[in-house]
Amino acid sequence: MNFLDASDCSIIMNGGTFDQKWCDLCYIHPIANDEITVPTDTDLNLPDLRERLSGNRYTAFLQSRQLHRNQLRLILDHH
Repeated sequence: MNFLDASDCSIIMNGGTFDQKWCDLCYIHPIANDEITVPTDTDLNLPDLRERLSGNRYTAFLQSRQLHRNQLRLILDHH
């Protein structure tokens, strides 16, 4: 993984097989990460995400699922 290093901390929205690869890559390349499991056909819990992001410890948000425009705006407006 060439865009994160050991000084980074990522938050991963894990919704299945492809997102699990983000978790695996962070493990292989010792990058600290927290995982939010979001089952298929379930929306991301935005209040939970906002609470996690409030500490400003994350440098990356990794996910493969397409987010609804309003969800993405709420995430980006947080910072």
